[in-house]
Amino acid sequence: MGKRNPKHNERIIERALNALGTIAPDDKFNDLGLAEIASQAERCRAPRRRLAEIGTMEGEQIAIREAEDEKMLAMIERVVLGILGDERYGEDSALYEAFGYIRKSNRRSGLTRRKKNEVKPVPVRPDIASIEGRSDDSAGRTVNMGRSVRCLIAIRLIETAWRFSP
Repeated sequence: MGKRNPKHNERIIERALNALGTIAPDDKFNDLGLAEIASQAERCRAPRRRLAEIGTMEGEQIAIREAEDEKMLAMIERVVLGILGDERYGEDSALYEAFGYIRKSNRRSGLTRRKKNEVKPVPVRPDIASIEGRSDDSAGRTVNMGRSVRCLIAIRLIETAWRFSP
């Protein structure tokens, strides 16, 4: 017999067991009776039960992982706030930068003046703009976002994709 879908195989097994059990429980065909078929059927069902248990455990472990990740991210956020408030470190320290943030001395002011004959950039789609670091303000002008904002947006996009990935 060729390789079939496990669900299809399960239906065939159940149908054969029911047929032999109801119509010919005491008869043997090619030296195989209900007892031999039933014992092999049980050996087929055992891995299916184990797989179902593993599937349940996997879902539980994913939920636990997500809850623990939320706790960990909250703790990291508290540590970063502690670094910012510490006299020895602060927002211009290597430790702050090692956590993935931009040191105060490396930040740009964000204040730029457009030249008189500069062409206004064409606004882009919001889903692409958030990745590229551009956004439309309330007046419809395209505004550049800082690196830290782009990093936060990218982190949120990755976290969202990670939560819904299989």
